Amino acid sequence: MREKIVEPECKKDGSKIVTCKNCDLYEETILEFYFQESCVNYRFFIYEHNSLPDKDNDEELYNWFNRSKNKFNELNSKMRSYFEKLLLFISEQGLSE
Repeated sequence: MREKIVEPECKKDGSKIVTCKNCDLYEETILEFYFQESCVNYRFFIYEHNSLPDKDNDEELYNWFNRSKNKFNELNSKMRSYFEKLLLFISEQGLSE
C-alpha cells in the first residue's frame, strides 16, 4: 500500500516539491498533487468497501471521478496517467465505472 504523501513545499515558480517515504523527490504542480491524492483516496475507498463510491456512500469522490472522466482529454499528461492507472485498478478489481 502506498505511503501517505506529505504536504508539498512551495517553489517560486508555482510548482511543488512533494516527498513520500520510500520515494524519490519529484516535482509536480499543486493540481497534480491533489489529483493524485484523489486517485489514492478513490483506491482506498474501493479497498475498504469493495465497491465504487456513489452518491449515497461518498458523494465527493463520486462527483470527482465523474468530473475527471468527463474532462479526461483536458487533463495534462501526469493527471491522465494517474487516472488511467486508476481505471486499470478498477478493472482489475472486477468493477466497472
